Amino acid sequence: MSAAADVVLSWLQRARSDLQLGRAALVTKGVLPEDAAFHAQQCAEKALKALLLYRDVAFPKTHAIEVLLDLLKAQGMKIPKEVDTSFELSEYAVQTRYPGE
Repeated sequence: MSAAADVVLSWLQRARSDLQLGRAALVTKGVLPEDAAFHAQQCAEKALKALLLYRDVAFPKTHAIEVLLDLLKAQGMKIPKEVDTSFELSEYAVQTRYPGE
């Protein structure tokens, strides 16, 4: 396996880890639902970054899912509607992580 493939797989592993953490958060007593939403955002972000890397598309350091989706669209990729609306998760990257926000 090439080094590039290893990097893509590492991003996907991180995305899957966030997915599992989000699922666990939903059923764990004392865990706030916004923490599960944070992990959902992180899962989507990392999966999109893995896809961008796989397609050899550079991306900026960002938590904005919409930016990542726009980069894929610019490459001619058709984005399913359910995925295209996932940009709404971006607000969970920062806003819900700290009290009072």
